[in-house]
Amino acid sequence: CMIGINDLLFNKSLNNIYDDYRKLFKVLNNYKVKVYLLELLPISTKGFFFDKDDINFKVIQINEFINENSFNNYSVISTYKYFCNYKSELIQDFTYDGIHLNEKGKEKLILLLDK
Repeated sequence: CMIGINDLLFNKSLNNIYDDYRKLFKVLNNYKVKVYLLELLPISTKGFFFDKDDINFKVIQINEFINENSFNNYSVISTYKYFCNYKSELIQDFTYDGIHLNEKGKEKLILLLDK
């Protein structure tokens, strides 16, 4: 489960995104499912997005939020540091449009999930 990047791109506030996380896990608590939270990935300069630095700063804040809030002990999988360059942007080798993973990015994600 990786939630929030589209919300950020459409200017949804951090508090609203946090509320969405809380609502989702309140619903999921009614089911016996194993949930894994994936940290959000930043966007890259390759994309056509506005406010890239602001978006990527907010990605860090959301990742801190999900790591600090256990959501009933759901597992958080660290992905950000494996896909991020020194500018806190998505590494261009892993994306075809600045936000979505290409085949190389998907392969790396699968390797992380298999650990």
